[in-house]
Amino acid sequence: MRTTALAGPRRTENPLSRGMRWLEVAALLAFALPIAAAARAGEADLAVEIRPLPPTGFESTSNAKTNALYADRFVYWDDDPTGQFLLSFLGADWKDKPIGLALKDAAGAEVWTHKLAAAQQPKAALILRLGALKPGAYKLEATLQAEPPLTLEASFLREAKKFPSVPFPKDGLEIEVEPQVHLAAAAWPITTGIPLPQGLLTDLARLELLEDGKPVPCQLEAASTWHPGPGASIRWARLSFTARYAAGKPRAYRLRLHEKPVERPKAALSLAESPEAFTVQSGELKFEVLRKGFNGIQRAWFDADADGRFADSELVVDATATKVAGPYLIDQRHVRFDALQDPEASVEVEERGPVRVVIAAKGWYFNKDVSEQAGSPRLCRFVTRLTAYAGRSEVRVQNFTELTFDTDDMRLRDVGFRVPTVASSAWAAGLDGKELAEPFTAPEDGVFFHQYRWNKTRVVKTKDARGVETESPLVEGEKTDGWFSVRFGKEEPAVPCLTLLAKDLWEKFPKEVVLRPNDVRVHAWPMHGIRTFSDEENYGRNDIYKLRFFHEGLLLDLRFPTRAYEALKEIDRKTRWDPENMAEHALGGNAQGLSLRSEFALRFPRLQRPRRARRGPARAPESPRPRPRRLERRLSRPRQRSPPRPRDLPLGRGLARSRLPGPSAQHR
Repeated sequence: MRTTALAGPRRTENPLSRGMRWLEVAALLAFALPIAAAARAGEADLAVEIRPLPPTGFESTSNAKTNALYADRFVYWDDDPTGQFLLSFLGADWKDKPIGLALKDAAGAEVWTHKLAAAQQPKAALILRLGALKPGAYKLEATLQAEPPLTLEASFLREAKKFPSVPFPKDGLEIEVEPQVHLAAAAWPITTGIPLPQGLLTDLARLELLEDGKPVPCQLEAASTWHPGPGASIRWARLSFTARYAAGKPRAYRLRLHEKPVERPKAALSLAESPEAFTVQSGELKFEVLRKGFNGIQRAWFDADADGRFADSELVVDATATKVAGPYLIDQRHVRFDALQDPEASVEVEERGPVRVVIAAKGWYFNKDVSEQAGSPRLCRFVTRLTAYAGRSEVRVQNFTELTFDTDDMRLRDVGFRVPTVASSAWAAGLDGKELAEPFTAPEDGVFFHQYRWNKTRVVKTKDARGVETESPLVEGEKTDGWFSVRFGKEEPAVPCLTLLAKDLWEKFPKEVVLRPNDVRVHAWPMHGIRTFSDEENYGRNDIYKLRFFHEGLLLDLRFPTRAYEALKEIDRKTRWDPENMAEHALGGNAQGLSLRSEFALRFPRLQRPRRARRGPARAPESPRPRPRRLERRLSRPRQRSPPRPRDLPLGRGLARSRLPGPSAQHR
C-alpha cells in the first residue's frame, strides 16, 4: 500500500536548542557526575541521566563565556516520555562548585529538586522523565553555588496531547527494490532505512521479511529512537537483505509485523573471535582481520572448487609475510606511516548479524622510527570499515584518512591501501568499455591505471617493485570501467581470480590503481601524480572556481596558491565580485580536518569455462576469456566475443526504498 506522509500537528521546537539529539550520544562518552543524596522523596523517578560535558573544541579555542540552560522543546506532550536539557556555566567560576536543580510548577512550588556535588566540567546534559508530570507550565532552575550564586532557568509547557497513531499495514510494508538491466539474474546485498511513526514499534524482533510471500533472511537494527532511554519507540530501522532478480526484475519484498517475536531464516554468515583475530566466513569466502596491528585483510581464502573447504591452495590474500599491508601514507619527505604500526589502534565488530558483518578499525598512521624531535611518529588518523554479506564472496572496504596536520606545513606524496596477494599470473581491467589484459612475466612486473583528469586515464607499466614507471604509457583513454582483476594459476576450467571494484575513480580524480603479481593497491592520492592543467584551466575566470590546482601534481598540496589569489584579485578589480574579501579568507584558509576517502570491494568470482555443443570433430572447449596476450597485439585484433564481466556492479548503490506511511526511506 502507498500512503501519505505522517500526519499530525507540529510541536514548536526551541530554535536555540534544535539538534539536541546529540546529547544521547555525548552521554555515552562522558562519565557520570557524582549525585548527592535525594533532597526529596521520589526525585529519582524524574532524573533519567545527568552527565557532565567538557567544552567543545571551538568553545575552548574561542574562550566562550556562555551561561545558559536550554530545553529541547517549548512544549511536551503525553507521548514525550523524556525531556533533554543542556546546562552551561562556561562564563562562571564553576570549578568544584555544587549545583542545585529545581523543577517548579506555575505557582512556584517545587515539584522536584536535585543536588549535584562539586562540578568537574562546566557543562551537563540532563534527561528528565517529563511524562510523569501533570499538564501545566513548569520552570527548571539550575543554581551554581558560587559567590554570588548564579541561577539559570528554562521554561516549558506540559500538554495533554498525543500524535495520532499510525497502524502498521495489515498486508505488510512494501520494500520497493529498483529494477536493473545489467544482469538478467542477480543477487545484490542492500541496506536501507525504514522510517517508523512514533509509538508504533519498540521490538524489531516482531518483523520478518517476505520474498514473494516466503520468509527470507534479513537483518534489522534500530538506527535511532524517538526518545532516549530503554524501551523507546523506534524512529528509524536499518534493514539489510539480499535482493534477487529474475529477468532483470526484482522479486517482491514486504515486511510483516507479528504479535510476538518470530524466528527468521538463517543465512550463510558466521563470525568467530579469538584473542588474535576475527574470522568471517560468508559462503565461499573466508577471511581474517587481526585485532592488533591492523593491516586490512590478513588472509583470505576462496572456495574455488566449491567443496565447502578452504585449502591452502585456495589462499588468495596473504599478508603474513609482509610488513607493508593495509592503509598507509607517505609524506613529502618520503617518510612512510602505516596503520599496522599503531600500537593503540582499535579493531572492533561494529555490526554483527545474520546478513551483514562490519569490522571497524580506528587509529593513527604510525612510524615507530620517527622521534618526537623529528616531528611525530603519528601522522593523520584512519578509519577503515570492512563489510561482508551472507552468501557473498566479496569484502567491501571503506577507508577514511583524516588530515590532522597543518596543511600549510605538510604535504602528502601517496595515500594508499595495499592488499598483498599470492603470486598471480595475469591481470585484466576495463577502460572505456574495453578489456585490457596481459600476463605477468616477472615478479617485478606491474601496471597502474592513473585517472589524472575526469576524462583522462593513462595505463603505464612499471619497471621495478618501487613503482618506477616506463617512459611512455601502454595506452591512454578517458575513464576506467572501475574493475581490475588479477588471476592466479593457469588451471582450467576453474580459475581463482581477485577482482577489485573501485568507486568514484573519475568523479574524484586524481586516483590510481596498481596491479602487481603480489599485490593490489588503491590510491586515494596517486603515487604517480603529474601536472596536467594549463594556467588558463587553473586560474582563468571561467574555471578558477573548480579548484583544479588541488587535483594535480606529485604532492597533495592544499595551500591556496598565490597565483590563484592574484587571479581572484584581478577579477575583483574588474568586476567587484568580492565585497566580502573571500579571496583573503581563501589565502589564509587551512584544510586541516578534511578527509580523503577510498571505497572499493574485493570480489572473488569463480570463472567457469563455457561448454559448447559438439559440431563435427571434437575440439577443446573455449576458455572463459581469451588467454592474456601482449597488450599491443590484443588491441590490434577485432573482438570475437564479449569478455565475462564481474557478476556484480561496482559497489552497487542503494536499490531499495520502503513505502511506509511517511517519508520514503533513503538508501545508503
